[in-house]
Amino acid sequence: MRTEDAFGVAESDLDVGHCVAVVIHSALIAGLACYVAVVEVVSRGSQQRGAFESIDTVTYACFAAAIALPFAIKVVRGMFLARKSGEDARALVVRLQRSAGVTAALCEIPAVLGLAVFVMGGAQVDFYLLLAISLGMFVVYFPRRSEWKERIAGGRA
Repeated sequence: MRTEDAFGVAESDLDVGHCVAVVIHSALIAGLACYVAVVEVVSRGSQQRGAFESIDTVTYACFAAAIALPFAIKVVRGMFLARKSGEDARALVVRLQRSAGVTAALCEIPAVLGLAVFVMGGAQVDFYLLLAISLGMFVVYFPRRSEWKERIAGGRA
């Protein structure tokens, strides 16, 4: 039985949308373990790797991009979640779900950059620092049901 709350969204619609967002977010987090496995296998299997003699500039650029990503996420989420006049709550749930998916993909970027730096000749520590940034972003931007309910209620536009 579908029961709608005062905002016109069925609790089950919110639950399903949020569950999908959590699964997407969790799958991308789990995927980071594959990057760790690649780094560990490559670092143990080969002493000679990397195409660049001086990787410092690339490493700094990757760290700068990782630091800039939370600002990009704020802009992207703002574009996705801006209230539209006459919009019903179901449409907002869909936009929340899409925003969570895009945000999760953006949270993965530092780890991908870390893997790229490592493969190009950077140190393992660079990979692990960028991985930590990525994991931190995943924690900060993990989809929380309470925040979704607050947005649907109109608490935050």
